[in-house]
Amino acid sequence: MPLALYALTESMEPAFRDWQKAWGKEPIVPSGCFLEDGEPFEAWLSKRRALEDPVFAASRGWSPGKDFCLMENPAGPILAMSNLRTVLTPSLLEFGGHIAYGTRPDFRRRGLAAQCLSLTLEKAKEAGLRHVLITCSRENLASARTILKCGGTLDDEVPRAGGGVTQRYWISLYDTAVSFFK
Repeated sequence: MPLALYALTESMEPAFRDWQKAWGKEPIVPSGCFLEDGEPFEAWLSKRRALEDPVFAASRGWSPGKDFCLMENPAGPILAMSNLRTVLTPSLLEFGGHIAYGTRPDFRRRGLAAQCLSLTLEKAKEAGLRHVLITCSRENLASARTILKCGGTLDDEVPRAGGGVTQRYWISLYDTAVSFFK
C-alpha cells in the first residue's frame, strides 16, 4: 500500500479520534498528538497550526513545528504520526530533538515507523535542515532500531532527572541515503 504524509485537516477528525482511541492506556504517546478530555478537535487543531508560525512559537519559548499523519489516503486510518520541529530549543536539544514520531499500537512491527520517519526527514530537508536530532529512551529498542535504519548515529546518552537515559542520535540529510524498500 502506498503511504504518504498528510497534514491534519478538519475533515480528518474521525481518523484522528480513531488514532487516539487506538492508544488506549499506552504509557508513552507521541508528543502533542492527543486531545485533552472534552477538548474540541477544531480548537486543538487551531492550536497545533498556530505552532507552525515561527513568531508565535518563539513568543511562547517553543519551536515552530508541524504535525504529519502517515496514511494511505486522507480518510484514514492514521497509521503513524510525526511532529517536525525546525528549531531546537534548549530542552529539545537535550531531550526532544527535531522529530517526534509514533506508530499506532495495533499497526506496529510493519515498518511503519521507518516509513514515517523517512518521509518526515524529507520534510525536514525541504524545510532547509541539514542535520536532524532525534532522541529516544535507551529502553525503547524499537525506536533506536528505527532511527539507526534511517541513518542515525548515536551521539551520546543523557541521564534524565526522573530516572532513565535519553539517547541522542543525529541524521545527516545530505550524506545518508534512506531506503527501507530493499
